[in-house]
Amino acid sequence: MLSGDLSFNGEKTSHEELAGKLFKLQDQGIPVLVLPGNHDILYPFAAQFEAETVTRTERVSGEEFRDIYGSLGYQDAAGKDEESLSFLYELSERVWLLLLDANTEDAPGRIKDSTMQWAERQMKRAEEAGASIITVTHQNVLAQNKLLSQGFLLDHHEEMEQLLKAHGIALNLSGHVHIQHIAESGGLYDIATGSLTVFPHRYGVLTVDPDGSITYETKPVNVDRWDGEKAGIPGEYGDFEALSQAYFDACTRKKMKKELEALSVSEEELAQMTELAVEMNRNYFAGMTKPEQEVTDTEGWKLWKEKGAELFFGKYMDSMLEDAGCNENKLKIVRDLRP
Repeated sequence: MLSGDLSFNGEKTSHEELAGKLFKLQDQGIPVLVLPGNHDILYPFAAQFEAETVTRTERVSGEEFRDIYGSLGYQDAAGKDEESLSFLYELSERVWLLLLDANTEDAPGRIKDSTMQWAERQMKRAEEAGASIITVTHQNVLAQNKLLSQGFLLDHHEEMEQLLKAHGIALNLSGHVHIQHIAESGGLYDIATGSLTVFPHRYGVLTVDPDGSITYETKPVNVDRWDGEKAGIPGEYGDFEALSQAYFDACTRKKMKKELEALSVSEEELAQMTELAVEMNRNYFAGMTKPEQEVTDTEGWKLWKEKGAELFFGKYMDSMLEDAGCNENKLKIVRDLRP
C-alpha cells in the first residue's frame, strides 16, 4: 500500500514506469493499493533531466492517474468515490481499508465535503458488516511535530479526527512528512511511515489479529545493488545503508553550514553544534530519538541553547526532544472486537 507521492514531481513517465514495476508484484499475487500524494497530480514542476539540462515534461490529471494505476486497488474496490480517487478495499471480511484522497485538482490538501460524506457511508457499511476500518491518507490527520503542521496536516484535520473517533477507528496510515513518527489523540493513532527514498529506507508492516488488535513495525529495504558514484559522497562503503547514511548526514551538514554561518562561534564550537544536529536529525528521521539527558548533557546542545536557540534548527531540535527516548518504529494497539 503506497499512500502517495509515487513520483518525484508528477511526471507521467515516472508514473508509468512505477506502475509497470507494481504490476509485476500484482502478477505474483501480491495486492497493491495506491493513493495520490501532493506531488502526483498536475504538479507544476514536472520535469525531465538530461545531464545539466532541466526541461518541463508531461504531467498527469486525476483521470490519467486512475487510468495508469487502474488495476492497483481501483479495479477491485468495494466502493469508489465519484468526486475523488478515494476508494474502499475489503482486505478481508473483518478488515477494510479506506483510502482517502486529499489531493484532487480542485481541492489540494483537503478531503472534499462530498468525499467526507461518502467516507462516512463506508464507515457505516463496515459497522453493519462487523468489519473494522483502517484509513489511509497522504497528509497527516494528527500533528507529527509541532513545527511540521502547516502544509503537512490535512486542511480540515480536526474534522477528520472527529469523524474517525466517532466511528471507533483506531488507526490512520499516512506519510508526507518524511519522518518516521507515530502520533496519538484519544485512542486514535496516526502512523507516518518515513519516506522510502530517505535514510534509513524502511517500510511499515501491519498485522491485524483475530481479535482486532493491530501490530505495526518497520523493516529495512534490502538493497544489494547501488551506484556509489552517483551519490557524490567520497569514501568506500561496504553496504547501501552506510552510503545512504553518509549522504543523509552530508545533506544535514550542508544545511548547518548555511544555518550557522552568521553565528559568532569558533571552528570547534561550530563542529560541535553541527555534529549534534546531524546525529539528532538522522535519529529523528529514523524514529529513534535518544533519551533527553544524553542530548542535553552534550557541549553541542549547550552551545545551541546559548547561541542558536532562535534559529529554525534550534527550535526544530527542541521539538525533537518531545519524543526523546521513543521508538517510533513499533506500535501495538490492543482491541477486542470479537462478537
